[in-house]
Order: sequence, then C-alpha cells, then structure tokens
Amino acid sequence: MKTFIASTILSFAALPLFANDDKLTNEDFGKYSISDIPQMDCSISLHPLNKAMAAECLGFPYEWVTNLWSDGSKYIEINYKLLEEVPSYEEQTALNIKTRTSSTEKAIKFLTDKTADIIFIARDLTQAEIDYATSVGVEILRKPICTDALTFVINSANKVNNLSVKQIQKIYTGEISNWIEVGGEDEDIIPFARIEGTACQEAMRNIVMKDLEMITCKLQELSGGGGPFYGTYRYPNGIGFMTNYHFDNIAPNNFNPKEISINNVLADKNTIADGTAPFLMTSYVAIRADLDASSLAYKIYEYITTDEGKELLSKLGYTPTTEVTSIPKIQEETVSINYHDGIITTTSNQAISAVRITDLSGKVVLCKTLHAESINTKGIPTGGYIVSITLEDGNVYSEKIILQ
Repeated sequence: MKTFIASTILSFAALPLFANDDKLTNEDFGKYSISDIPQMDCSISLHPLNKAMAAECLGFPYEWVTNLWSDGSKYIEINYKLLEEVPSYEEQTALNIKTRTSSTEKAIKFLTDKTADIIFIARDLTQAEIDYATSVGVEILRKPICTDALTFVINSANKVNNLSVKQIQKIYTGEISNWIEVGGEDEDIIPFARIEGTACQEAMRNIVMKDLEMITCKLQELSGGGGPFYGTYRYPNGIGFMTNYHFDNIAPNNFNPKEISINNVLADKNTIADGTAPFLMTSYVAIRADLDASSLAYKIYEYITTDEGKELLSKLGYTPTTEVTSIPKIQEETVSINYHDGIITTTSNQAISAVRITDLSGKVVLCKTLHAESINTKGIPTGGYIVSITLEDGNVYSEKIILQ
C-alpha cells in the first residue's frame, strides 16, 4: 500500500492564522482548520488530488486505500487514527462534503452556480459551458495542471493487443463489428461509450472520432470512471475507454481488464511524459474570476502550478503538464488493405511477412508469406472474408472485404 503522510499534525485548538497576502506554500500546511477549506469538487480521475490537497492544507495524514470489500478500486482517504486530536463525526462529514467528487460536467456547473469555489477537471470547458457562465455573469479562470491520455480497455481473455486509430474509429462508427476483423475471435464487438459531458466522452468525440459520427453505444454498466471495467468484465466482447490515470491508479482490479496499445504505443507515465501516447488529454484547475485573492481557494489555484504543487501532483501519480516534453501528432495510418477487380493489395511502412485470408467462420482459405503485397483471389468463392496482414514486428492488421 502506498502511504503519503503530511509532515505536520496539529490539534484543532492550536491552528494559527496568517496574513491574507501570503501565498500558499508547503510551510503553511497544517495552519488551516476544516472550516477554512473551500468548497471543492472534481472529476473522478482528479479525486486523489482533491482529497490530498485539502489534507495537506489541514496537516492531516492520508493514504491510498483499496476497497477490499467491493471491487478493489483505490482512493485517497484521510487516516484520522494518526491524529492527536480526532475531528468529530460532524467535522469529518463537513470535510467530506467540502471535498466532494461529482463529475466533470457537474463540477463545472457547481462552480458556475457558485456552489463550488475551486474545481479540478479532466477537460477544458466546452463552448456551451462558457456561454452558460457568460449568461449568468460569471467568468471562469482555468489553467492546465497535468496531462493524461485516453486509454482503451478490453477483457483480459481477448487476444487482441493492439488496434490502429482507424480501427478504433471503425469500431465506433460500426464499420467493424466483429473481433475477427481485427485479429480476434469470431465474436460481435460490444463498444461502450461514456455519459455525454464527461471528460472521456468529450475526448472520444473530439480527439479520437473528430468529424466521424459515433454509433449508439451501450453505456457503461455502472456510473463512474470504472464503468468500462465492469462492462468488459460482464461482456467479454466489449471495449471501453477511460483516462490512463484512472486505469493505473484508481480503477477496480478485481475484474482483470487489459489495456490495448494504439498504433503500437501503450499509454503509460513514460509515453504520456514524452508526448508519444495517443489521445493526450489535459486536466485543469478552475475558479471564478471574482474570487477573493486572499481566499484559500485562490491560493490553492496559484499553488498547484508552483514547483511545490507539481511535486504534489507527481507524488500522487499525475504527470504535471510542464513535464510533457512534446505533443506530437498521432501518426497517420500506415497500413492499408484494398480490393479491386479480383486483386487484394496491401501496403505498409514496414515489411509484410504474411497475408492470411479467412472466411467469416474463421476457416483459412489462403495464406501467403514473405512480403506478399499483392494477391490474386481467383478461385476463391465470392462473399465476405477477413484479410489479415502480419508485419515484421509481429503486429497484425485486419480488414473485412467482400469478394465479388
């Protein structure tokens, strides 16, 4: 178990105040009481930061806890047993309310409606959210704090380990509907989407799909960021998506999910930090522009992008935005399979070591090796087939074609 303990623990009776014009630094941790904590809110993947930031201000010890009685999900919890003076039940309840985790879209709404003072969110505001804020006379200030990536997960029993960007897009437009079309078993694909307005759904539409229209997908089986895990566990043929931070640090581990690479790149802290992970996302801290600069909410807003704030982010497993060395463009698809006038042609930026054609039942009807780039389909009955090409690095790409 990973444990983070704040450096100073003070009793409530001896909590000093300091000048309003001071900036928040680590030396100030432990100088606040629960009543000083602003109303905070956040996206699910920013829950650890939300809790830890409040605990640091209070000088309270906190730790990662695994939910052993349920699904194995992980979260940050204050360890009140280590305090010399334990807050009352009412005070603990008040702190839980002040550090709530609603959701991205709800947190933004609460901030705009002045029922939250500071929020940590896994995406920027949409134009509709900015317009709503303007309509009620509110200006929202926000700045990037850390970088994440959209991660695709499937059931661990699924033998597919990699998909291209184009294949992901075709799965979510309905053009690819069977795992056999991408190197898996002959099973229907069940794509899971997320609730509209969530950071992951916005990233899916804007970063992955772009101008492509998504099919109507089965929503995650349960609400929350761990929904894709439940969905792909209950439906082994499913595929879903979530933030990489949630996958690595929060999500339930009792369902044995598997992350797949995209264009042969697996999202993790290293590929996020060097900018090579596909589908990079940015998380933000946000406040209202009319917030008093002497308030703790404003001081937290300023603190989180200081060197000390970045150290806290790193300690919690986040990748501070300034540590991302580059944001490269996702490589365009370099593999293609085409059929015309009885000839199948394949192209790739790597050498092709094998081409295999199977019918829709999985029966192999033709297999060629050693740089097969053109195949005459004469003698193969008309109908639907799966053409799979194996590259020299071992990755397999598949397309469904209709022989006529």
